[in-house]
Amino acid sequence: MLNPMPHKLINYYSDMSNIKLINFFGFCKVEIITPKNLIYPLLPYRKDGLTIHPTGKFTGIYFSEELKIVETQGYKIKLLEGYEFTKFNLFNDFINNFYDQKRKSIGPERLISKLHLNTLYGYFGRSFNLIETLIVKNKDIGGIALDRTIKKFLRN
Repeated sequence: MLNPMPHKLINYYSDMSNIKLINFFGFCKVEIITPKNLIYPLLPYRKDGLTIHPTGKFTGIYFSEELKIVETQGYKIKLLEGYEFTKFNLFNDFINNFYDQKRKSIGPERLISKLHLNTLYGYFGRSFNLIETLIVKNKDIGGIALDRTIKKFLRN
């Protein structure tokens, strides 16, 4: 969370054949060729609602910093198109503040500082297709139940 985050859009490139990955910061569509004899593939890929880690040749959209890391592991990357952004250290003040508090505190104060740090990180790793909590009037339950699974009813 202390690494720079994409901030303002600089440019969209429909053709990235003249752009080097090392000079690019943003998201891009790429053609990937994984190294031969790869035991543990590094890049995730969504297919049919599942996350897989393919080998061979495939196309996907990835963050440039992730691509720079896998390139050092032998991945061949061809940039196709992409969005370039400025860099911004969005969370540095927040993280440094709570990390400093966590380091200096004990007991509940340390726990609260740690929870602030973990919650920030976890917020960005959450899945959006999990449980949804709705407050619904009795007369509207029929419409809601048609396309959702209801786990629990709470009554006043």
